[in-house]
Amino acid sequence: MKIAILTPFLHRAGGHGGITTWLLNVSNEFQRCGQEVHILVSAPPDRTLTHPRLDSSIEIINLGNNKLKLYTKLLVYLKNRAPHIILSAGYRYNTAVACALPLARVNCKWVMTIRENMSKTLSSLSPSKRLKRTLTLRLTLTVADRTIGVSRDLADDLVRNWGLQPHKADSIHNAVVDERIVAKGMETCHHPFFEHSGKVLLSIGRLEEQKDYSTLFKALAALQETQDVRLIVLGEGRLRDQLLYLIDKLALTGRIDLAGFKDNPYCYMRQADALVMSSVWEGFGNVLAEALAQGTPVVSTDCPSGPAEILNHGEFGPLVPVGDVMALTSGIKQVLTDPLPPAILQARAQAFSVQARVADYLALFQQLTGRLD
Repeated sequence: MKIAILTPFLHRAGGHGGITTWLLNVSNEFQRCGQEVHILVSAPPDRTLTHPRLDSSIEIINLGNNKLKLYTKLLVYLKNRAPHIILSAGYRYNTAVACALPLARVNCKWVMTIRENMSKTLSSLSPSKRLKRTLTLRLTLTVADRTIGVSRDLADDLVRNWGLQPHKADSIHNAVVDERIVAKGMETCHHPFFEHSGKVLLSIGRLEEQKDYSTLFKALAALQETQDVRLIVLGEGRLRDQLLYLIDKLALTGRIDLAGFKDNPYCYMRQADALVMSSVWEGFGNVLAEALAQGTPVVSTDCPSGPAEILNHGEFGPLVPVGDVMALTSGIKQVLTDPLPPAILQARAQAFSVQARVADYLALFQQLTGRLD
């Protein structure tokens, strides 16, 4: 089966961790399973398109970074190469497929992936941008043969609020757990916080409003009254200065380190006493599954969408209300004093293995195309 994956992110892999991880994992596993994989990217013509983790036998096709020409070049690709499946991710690229595929008149099925809670995302936009994105979303949901939400709650939101027909809706959790991240977790990780006798918490994500670090920092301040606890935050973003100010205001200087982006976050996960996610919303919440794979306890807000599914509604880690400082403080205390055994957490992580989730994709592709190869 010939599978085309349309994404803008391969040439900017360092800054788009979640979708890049998904792209690399599913592409390599598709190829390993005997499929022919094409990665279509929209990048400057002179950009080197490669990634050390990508199977070298996978063909990378650059459609160029001209927004108008993207549609025509995608149309030409579809006509000339005739993939059986086109798998897309991202607003601009989903829109391109919706415009090009009907004109190509080829026997190609389109599987669109939605990786963010659209109700939350669109509500944060200006009225004009919200209208444009709403119209485009409804168009793509109509044209796509199947729409995949990376969590069940996310797919249900598309049906409830955005006109997706139930028979065209599916959910496939992100493919994030494999032997590589477990091995990376075993590597040596140096940070001064790990040299102290107290507990170390970890949080990972962009320094943006969505991650609600202010609630997490306030919970850490509350914990200081009874416990010796420090926090490492991995990620960059535009709120860095505001968060540094909040750290100083809460008298947490030396207790919180905004450590920036790290190529290997998994060794931090394994060494931390717990991973905490305080998000207002997510599409899935990759870091929760990745931390479970390291045997590390997790605490998360019960935000839309993903955490409740990953943690099976609290069975594998506390779920607390969004923005509730005291509830988050209590959840952190719970995992620090009575953590689940690592073996139980690691077994749960296998529900999000690359092989299992790619098998779900291939089963769907076979259903849509009738092909068994």
